[in-house]
Amino acid sequence: MAVCGRNAERLTAAAARLRTHGTEVCTWQADVRDPQQLAVALEGTRAQLGAIGILVCGAAGNFLARAEDLSFNGFRTVVDIDLMGSFHAAKLSFEQLRQTRGSIVFVTAAMASAAHAVNCTWALPRPVWTT
Repeated sequence: MAVCGRNAERLTAAAARLRTHGTEVCTWQADVRDPQQLAVALEGTRAQLGAIGILVCGAAGNFLARAEDLSFNGFRTVVDIDLMGSFHAAKLSFEQLRQTRGSIVFVTAAMASAAHAVNCTWALPRPVWTT
């Protein structure tokens, strides 16, 4: 199993926990907003473990703020991580997934279907990614 994320400490902890179950794990520090970093992680994974069979897109960013208080940059950051990051990972994985007849899982939340006073970013169109 390969695990990719921005935070080295969290990656190390996740890998250690997975290894307690006998799982072979490699980790890649990368930001889903940067396709070049993801490409390195995906190619490194192929080199270490073979072509990927399942891609799980679960990266998310959020700022608990009312819409009037959320900056343009904050909103763009959420879109870049949640939406564009998922696209980057999927787009870069298609070749490997075709080889293995693999699948993509997009992790989402049902928060968009309920009102939240300080969380306007949950109104983003996440259900599009659940197909």
